[in-house]
Amino acid sequence: MKICKCGHGECPKCLKNLERIRNNLSKTLHNKDLDKKAKNKNPPINKYSKRYQHQKFWKRFEVIKHYSSGTFKCNCCGESDYRFLQVDHINENGSSHRKSVSCIFTDIIDMGYPEEYQILCINCNSARSKNGGICPHKDVPIDLAKIKELGDDLYDYLKNK
Repeated sequence: MKICKCGHGECPKCLKNLERIRNNLSKTLHNKDLDKKAKNKNPPINKYSKRYQHQKFWKRFEVIKHYSSGTFKCNCCGESDYRFLQVDHINENGSSHRKSVSCIFTDIIDMGYPEEYQILCINCNSARSKNGGICPHKDVPIDLAKIKELGDDLYDYLKNK
């Protein structure tokens, strides 16, 4: 004979409470199992998964195709190797934009291909960001006064060139 909480053996009141506790516990466990099954049914896309990489590849392809007018070339120097092409923010706000979205290509497609982007090769894009928004391929004279601030050796080298 089991002794219940009240100390009187198996009273109906304690058995009902015990049954209610068991039912609630089994419902809770059942709901947790359902939650696990639901999560596994549609798992979130891992950015390292093959599916995500495939989707990102095609979105990048579509964005580059649109902004290069189907030529797949750098707008500055004409580089045509697809692996070197990048999306450039004309307004130089790329860092803040990349931080605010999970995938820049998805965002560009969702916004309907706005005019504030262009396609540049990696060389032109990085040189443009380091040269005040102007690619060195453009025939712009070098500002020697600005370079003198960086160091005398560089200034002398460029002055004599």
